[in-house]
Amino acid sequence: MGVHVVHLHVVHPCCPPLPCCPPEVLRADAEHPQQTGSRVTDPNRVVPPVAESTAEAGSKGANLNTRKEFHDQRVFDAQQEIETHGADTAAEITVHTSNKEKARLDIIVSGTPNQSIPVPKGMIAEDRHGVPLPAQEIKLDNQGLAIAEVKTGKGKPERQQPECLAACEAGTATIRGTKIEDIGLNSGGKAPENVVILRDPRDPIKDK
Repeated sequence: MGVHVVHLHVVHPCCPPLPCCPPEVLRADAEHPQQTGSRVTDPNRVVPPVAESTAEAGSKGANLNTRKEFHDQRVFDAQQEIETHGADTAAEITVHTSNKEKARLDIIVSGTPNQSIPVPKGMIAEDRHGVPLPAQEIKLDNQGLAIAEVKTGKGKPERQQPECLAACEAGTATIRGTKIEDIGLNSGGKAPENVVILRDPRDPIKDK
């Protein structure tokens, strides 16, 4: 007759009961008390931002270069047309305000006091707020000067350009740079009081 041996698991009274779940699950529950469905989540976990792909970054850089090249070409075109009306121009001049703000602006025009110059082809003349002018012309002030800032597409004055354009109109700004001396103006002299935005409404990326 065989002997049947029964194995008994004896729990010592000083020992805690065996857990019903694996220890790694208990640890996860203790560390991450909140759950979403069957997934344990940490409320303090910060999800890192998705990095921009190299292709996307390259496309944005190419678009910026295309827009800059188009803008620079339109500045050159505007200068050429303005000069056909007997005025001189200089590009990339710096305007300073009495509050020590400064901005680079595209074109300074020097001609006859109170002269009116037709707006270059394909452009719209606007005030510094972007409102089209009733008379589509570049009007020189009583010094025979004007500032013309070129914008393309929906571009607006940026950085400290708004403050500097406002200071020009208020008669409190000065102009600086060596390029203005090439058209007979003095660096540090009074800036033109007349300003105009010359806008080519085309966007070289969207309007291909």
